[in-house]
Amino acid sequence: MKKPHANNEKFLSNMAQQLINTARILREVRERMEKSADLQRRTTERIKALNASLQSSMAERKRKRNFTYREYLEFTSAEEFEHFKALPNISDSEIREVDVEALIKALLEETDIS
Repeated sequence: MKKPHANNEKFLSNMAQQLINTARILREVRERMEKSADLQRRTTERIKALNASLQSSMAERKRKRNFTYREYLEFTSAEEFEHFKALPNISDSEIREVDVEALIKALLEETDIS
């Protein structure tokens, strides 16, 4: 007949070893997750920096470009072109706030097409 005490010690020893292995695995997982989070943070920062650089270079290129033929026909002078080129883009809120009916009416009155 087996001694209950011997089985308990073996059981406890196996449980202790399993807990040690589980703790080791959890530490490795935590380290990988921290590395992954750090990598993700650094990648996000790099992407933001590249986007900022790209936007500034695109804005600089836009400021330096010359008239297109279409702009030459649409604007009455270089000063008017520079004025419109310096204006900010129309925002979504400005578009939503426009009274389209009033705009159509004003344009029809201005051109006398009624």
